[in-house]
Amino acid sequence: MLKSINFDKNTNLLINSSLWLKDKNFDLIFFHLSGIFALLLLTFYLWKGDAVIFPIYNFYLIFFGIPHNYLTWATLLPEQARKTFNMKPIYAAAIVCFIIVLLLPFTEGTTLNDWILSLISYISLWHAYRQHHGICKIYDTIQSKRFNDKNIYADRFYLNLFFPLALYSILLWVFTHENVQYFLSLDEKYNLIYPIIPKNIFYTYCAITAVIGIIGLKKAIYDRNKQGRHIPWPQLSLMLIAILTYIVPYFFIPVTAMPLAVAIGTIFHNVQYFGFVWLFEKYRTKEMNEANISITFHQKLVSKNAWIKYFSIALTYSIMMIIFYLITPKHVGMTLIYFMALSHYIIDGYMWKKDINKTLSPVLHRISIAKGEN
Repeated sequence: MLKSINFDKNTNLLINSSLWLKDKNFDLIFFHLSGIFALLLLTFYLWKGDAVIFPIYNFYLIFFGIPHNYLTWATLLPEQARKTFNMKPIYAAAIVCFIIVLLLPFTEGTTLNDWILSLISYISLWHAYRQHHGICKIYDTIQSKRFNDKNIYADRFYLNLFFPLALYSILLWVFTHENVQYFLSLDEKYNLIYPIIPKNIFYTYCAITAVIGIIGLKKAIYDRNKQGRHIPWPQLSLMLIAILTYIVPYFFIPVTAMPLAVAIGTIFHNVQYFGFVWLFEKYRTKEMNEANISITFHQKLVSKNAWIKYFSIALTYSIMMIIFYLITPKHVGMTLIYFMALSHYIIDGYMWKKDINKTLSPVLHRISIAKGEN
């Protein structure tokens, strides 16, 4: 049941509320079904084999990966927008990322290069998980406020514990292999640095994860249903699809085709981010207008629902980055690409914290009182 009548103690009004953040169609497209779309890319691999790995990976980079990085800068860096952020830790994070990527050209062909690139890979995986988790937590907040349901936080505790364990099970599975080499292109590869995990430890890890998941599902579905509370279907759906995007590819591809798996899992993450940033900007615009802070060009596009223009700018940025990479010496282009990616991973982890982003709490409140649509 995704729509219900509930009594709002703050306004003494009967309100029609939904479990969706915005509305069912918006949420399904951006936060859920985009993961199924990404998984369908596996059909090209089943059809053509290894020949499609890098075409799909390049497709992901140009149309999803780099444009999604751009959304961070469009949200954060315009002068008026910066007034809504505490920028000091963000600047510090950018400096750290710059120092790290400066080491790459000087360590190429060495073990240190493998360590740095492996570190970036692990941070990217953590970054994607944190976004999935964050959106689930926003669903919790919305559900708590719209239905006066504070129990949702405790009822989803075990699922919150299960979620990262399930996602990272694929990483531990990779760790059971010896000497995994990650290809950045057809002629460029590096050795993934990791501890080799015995398979019995991997199986034990999976068993513990499964037990925690069963407990989590019991509390979130069975117990809440008995108590007459709303079952958190949006959170459950998002978590399930995220886990599928991490794990399912490796049922069909070898470890050497890892770039394809990365593309699939990250496209889901990218589309989610576009949807969340769009929703955030829509309501941040109202906050800034009320505070007499002039809105940015990108926020004006959001307020006009000009999503084609908005995405076209991000795509133009992506194409310019690719051109820069192609026309500059390889070490220069790669340094820039890695800096933009790593700084996005790190800075994005800061900019969606309430103590850094001054409008996040008011925006979430505005979303919650919007009630959503079935």
